Formats: sequence, C-alpha cells, structure tokens
Amino acid sequence: IVKPLHILNGVGLLTGEQFKAVMRRLGANPSAQDIESLGPYRVENAVILAAGLPANPAPLSYEKPKGALVVRGAALIERLIRQLKEAGLQDITVVSGFLGEQLSYLEDAFGVRLVINDSYRERGSSSSIKCVEGLLGNTYLCSAETWYQDNPFAPYEYDSYRAAIPAEDGADTWALRGHAYWSREFSSAFVKLLDSIYDDPATVDASWEQIAAEHAGELPALQIRRYGRGAFRGFDSLDDVQRFDPGFIDRVDSEILD
Repeated sequence: IVKPLHILNGVGLLTGEQFKAVMRRLGANPSAQDIESLGPYRVENAVILAAGLPANPAPLSYEKPKGALVVRGAALIERLIRQLKEAGLQDITVVSGFLGEQLSYLEDAFGVRLVINDSYRERGSSSSIKCVEGLLGNTYLCSAETWYQDNPFAPYEYDSYRAAIPAEDGADTWALRGHAYWSREFSSAFVKLLDSIYDDPATVDASWEQIAAEHAGELPALQIRRYGRGAFRGFDSLDDVQRFDPGFIDRVDSEILD
C-alpha cells in the first residue's frame, strides 16, 4: 500500500515504501529519526474478544469459554496473550461474557484488563466493541479462540487490515478469519458510526464485521492481509480439535465427556 506523504499534527507520515524501508532498518542500525518516524504507527494495545456464546465445539462449549480450551499444551487465549506480549504489547484487554468467571485468573496471571460484556446473549460482537470503545486507537482486535502457528503481531503496523486465509473449497477465494488491526483513524470512525446506529434494532445481532461491510463507504479502507493455509485456525467441531491435537480428548477436563 503506497500513500502520498502528508502531514498530520505536525508529524510527517510515511509512504508504504518508506515504512517498509524503516522497518527493514529496525533490525540493523535504526537512527533516532527512524524511531521518531514510526511513532504514528506504533500499536498501542490489543483487545481480545471472548464474550460470545459458542455453538461449537459441542459439548465442550456448554462448559467453558472456547478460548479456555487447552490445545497442544496451552489454553488458546493464553497462547494468544503470550504472542501479543512477545510483540511488545503490554496493554491487553479481554472482553468476557459467557462463563467469564473462568477467565478471571488472566488478570493476575498475565496482567491483562478484564471487561465484562453483559449483553453477549442478546447482541453480536458489536456489543463487545461498545464495551471498550474508549480504549480503541492503534489496536489489534483478536478472537480468543484462534490458534496461530507463528506470531503474526508486530510493534508497528502501517494501515488497518483484516486477516484472511485461503477458503477450504480450494477456489481462489479467501475467508476472513483471525485478527484485525485498526488504526486510530479507523477506530475513531467506527466508534462514531457504532454510536449512531447502536440503538437500531437491525444491529442487535450484528457483528462488527457485518457493520463494517454494510457501511464500508463511511469508514476508512480496511485492507485484506492474506496469510498462508495453516497460518492460523479456529475449531468448529470436536473432531476439528482432535485432528489437530490427537491427545486432546485424553487430556480435556469435561464432566459431560466423562
């Protein structure tokens, strides 16, 4: 993505190519000017959405939040928090709802902020965004149930995007999965939009993705960042988890399965 150089609040913003060049220098010998130029692109925080009432993988989804599933030796949400911290992010908020008390330990164990979404049963994920709208800036927006092979997060991002992986049908199509990154510009515009339509009955079941798609003309561009097949994954059934982690059933703590 290449943008023209322009001025915002007295700070010169970089073109896409300039940003890439500075990022390459970060691992070698960056100058003070390089560090200063990256200021507008520093990721400020992350929000992990963990409030929803999951339908799958049943029957485990009746007993615990999906992010609490222990896959390949670690709870999905714990692995995600560690990856965010490895990227230098210390300001992390978890929005919980369904069986949220099972995630309360994260506050002490990982130093994250917990926010309770009391509307998770009646509303879509836009209600979780509403709960943290005052925290949104240069922000990663993550799903607690996503398992990442490699850490996709970074201390700096150039522009807003939505992650995507190849669709399973084998066609040249992409499925929007995993995380998103919102710049301050996108966050500000989305919060303003959400506030204006939140009381509309049509938004009750809406996810933030649906709202962004339906009002794309009113928001800054949300790019698609493509990842390879297997870069990250969710789990839509118990069989999905078992195929990925063959020892899962033997280790899982479940009264229902017992």
